[in-house]
Amino acid sequence: MRRLAVAMCLALTGFAAGLFIASWAGAGQGQGLAGGAIVLGYGLVGALLAAAVTWLLPDQWLTPALKILIVPAVIVAVTILLGYWYSSQQTNKHLQQAYENLPPFTLALEPGPVFEREQIIRFEADGSTREVRFSTPQRTCSGAFSGEHAVEFLTALRSAESVTYRNPKPCADAADANSWTLAFTIKESTAGETHADTRINSACLQRFPALAAPREAVSRLLNEGEIALACSERRH
Repeated sequence: MRRLAVAMCLALTGFAAGLFIASWAGAGQGQGLAGGAIVLGYGLVGALLAAAVTWLLPDQWLTPALKILIVPAVIVAVTILLGYWYSSQQTNKHLQQAYENLPPFTLALEPGPVFEREQIIRFEADGSTREVRFSTPQRTCSGAFSGEHAVEFLTALRSAESVTYRNPKPCADAADANSWTLAFTIKESTAGETHADTRINSACLQRFPALAAPREAVSRLLNEGEIALACSERRH
């Protein structure tokens, strides 16, 4: 047990030593995204080599070594935890800023996908307010979606936009019993507003499968429970 404790302490101090050597040697500089991985590799090698030394120590050296190593090991562990916490906070901050800078959008489907075995009569999502609203024959529902969900909605709309940008009415002949309507707007910061409002059916999707992306995104987020919804019975 003492040998394991000494190994853990040596691994922590070896990890710190490896990072210091990497920094001193300039490892990872000019390597772009790979630079962090290179520096981390130095730390891991240092930790493994230091931990391996433990099995070379005689038993009578273990207790003195543990007394010497425990304080620097705790300092290294606390530093690593604080660094991880700070990095997570900065990452979340940058993500939130990116979410706030997403272009506003609206999305409407009529009818929408099936939700809990009920056909959605009409679905609406607003990227400005981060709200969804939809109705089925039995109830009406609304809820808020996160910045991450906004990215998924917007990615799906960009996919459909790749079709409607070149041809605003790609499915002009799609009016049949199984057709549905896709309507959306995306307010660009520099190029004004892009929008589409078109009928779609299965034959049209065979030619333009990207048009199915918004409906698929809505179905996935609703039916996998990724958006918290408040529903009430409809009044007929």
